[in-house]
Amino acid sequence: LNGRSFTLSDHLGKPIVLCFFMSNCPACKSEVPHLNSVHQKYVDSEELMVIGIGIRAGIAEFVQSQGVQYLVLQDDENETVSDLYGVWSVPHNVFINRQGKITRQIAQSLSESELEQYIDEIL
Repeated sequence: LNGRSFTLSDHLGKPIVLCFFMSNCPACKSEVPHLNSVHQKYVDSEELMVIGIGIRAGIAEFVQSQGVQYLVLQDDENETVSDLYGVWSVPHNVFINRQGKITRQIAQSLSESELEQYIDEIL
């Protein structure tokens, strides 16, 4: 959101959860508290990264109004990153292990316990 680019390969060796969302998506809003909780659990140990990827307009306002605590990136206007990961609906969660391999993609809102279950698979 600050105009700087971000490269996932710079974080190889660290499990990552990518959370694609749109600002007008009710299910995306309901997932934020769960993602915040998971982020807080791992932020100090740096064992896991939670990254939100906003699609289209209104992302900065969404981050502020929903109290998002994890890193949020903005996809470009061509939705290049979304296309790369095959995102066709939101929320869309991608779980990436330490080797950089996608272990699971889920195109629905997840509960905190579901997030933890899938995170356990990539830790």
